[in-house]
Amino acid sequence: SHLVQFAKSAGVAFVAATASAGADHLKNLGGVDIIIDYTIQRWWEVQELLADPVDVIVVLAAEPENWVRACSSGAVKAGAKGGRFITTMPDTARPVVKSPLDVVKIVKPIVSHALYAKVAPHSAPSFVMPNCLVPAEPSPAPAPAADSSATTVKTASKSAGAKGSREARSSPHGETHIQELARRVGSGEVRAVVDKSGPFPLTAEGVARAFQLQASRHAHGKVVVTIGTA
Repeated sequence: SHLVQFAKSAGVAFVAATASAGADHLKNLGGVDIIIDYTIQRWWEVQELLADPVDVIVVLAAEPENWVRACSSGAVKAGAKGGRFITTMPDTARPVVKSPLDVVKIVKPIVSHALYAKVAPHSAPSFVMPNCLVPAEPSPAPAPAADSSATTVKTASKSAGAKGSREARSSPHGETHIQELARRVGSGEVRAVVDKSGPFPLTAEGVARAFQLQASRHAHGKVVVTIGTA
């Protein structure tokens, strides 16, 4: 939900997001043009995206098939045309490291994706794995290719998308971004969406239920445990 809000505040004109059924938190935010129920349809099968390939897909869930489909479906522009695949996750949702070999297994697909994007820019989008995402300052739009469509930013929290004239960028100044986020939350510009199952009470049962929901990877918003009353 935060990614959708940042995309809109950055000036994008079109946002698509994937979520499971009943994702009312996205509907209530407003600004989402298409909500794709990934339990019955994949983003790479959506006709709107196939007809107008997106420039950027941001993936916040560990699903290796996202990269494969970004390279082969035609729903994302190739790197040569400005297409980018941005992810904050390795291919494994819950990596376990017990030996150096485990580290290699985690890093190998990341390196493989990046190399493939470099050697096949006409087939694959650019591969980016930043530390964080923040809205960038407005930048001049690149000159479109003869067969290009409108600038599109595709974001995904299990996928989300947008069109506009600004880009998402990464930056090493993490503390500055936290201050900026705090200011936006304080002003009401950015809203924290809480899963409707919570907030959970600070009891053994309540905390256990909160962790179970978080571990399911199907929370619709933030999982909150109430520590005390204000």
